[in-house]
Amino acid sequence: MRSLVVVVVVAFAAPAVAQPADTSRARSLYVEGDTHFRLAEYDQAIVLFKEAYRLDPAPGLLFNLAQAYRLKGDCRQALWFYEKFAHSEADPAAVANADVHLASVRACVAKLDAAGSPAGRRTWKSWVGIGVGVAGAAGAIGGGLFARDAADQAHQRELACNDVDGCTAAQARAFDDAGHAARGRAIGLFAVGGLALAGGVTLYLLDRPGARVTIAPVEHGATVAFAVGL
Repeated sequence: MRSLVVVVVVAFAAPAVAQPADTSRARSLYVEGDTHFRLAEYDQAIVLFKEAYRLDPAPGLLFNLAQAYRLKGDCRQALWFYEKFAHSEADPAAVANADVHLASVRACVAKLDAAGSPAGRRTWKSWVGIGVGVAGAAGAIGGGLFARDAADQAHQRELACNDVDGCTAAQARAFDDAGHAARGRAIGLFAVGGLALAGGVTLYLLDRPGARVTIAPVEHGATVAFAVGL
């Protein structure tokens, strides 16, 4: 993706009380910083632009700092310098150019704020819920595999103990025992996995803003309902 890079050429005018050496040094720092900027060495450019601004606070340096921070990926600092530049005594055309970037860095800051807010952060409930839910899903899958094994045992018994070939009582009992064992494991894993999956989903949803749980007693048990804010 291409990025539009606009660098304000800073005209250094020495204030009435400024020393010529300060202005000359500021210009030298700006030129050096601009070289780093054009090489995408934004950290070095920022340091030099700031040093230049301390010696000669030309408004264009604020724009250069905003650009360097934006291209570096620090949208908070970029926004601060863009807004400071917009309220400076800079040329109106240059301020309008800065406004082009203000919308994007404001959106970036808003996204960071949303991610850092309590509504955007996940707590232990989400992570435990995900873990328990994954374990529950794995248990349900295991239950499905044992259920298929139980069905296979019943099918094999039917094939081995047909009216033509027949089988001994011990063989039939072996098929039945294997089928019952697989069926029991399937039921257990389905029950445990289903409960874990439901519990994991519940924990995950309870981590959302406005989540609440309502437990109402009924005959021989209770009903549990939860609501979450969307």
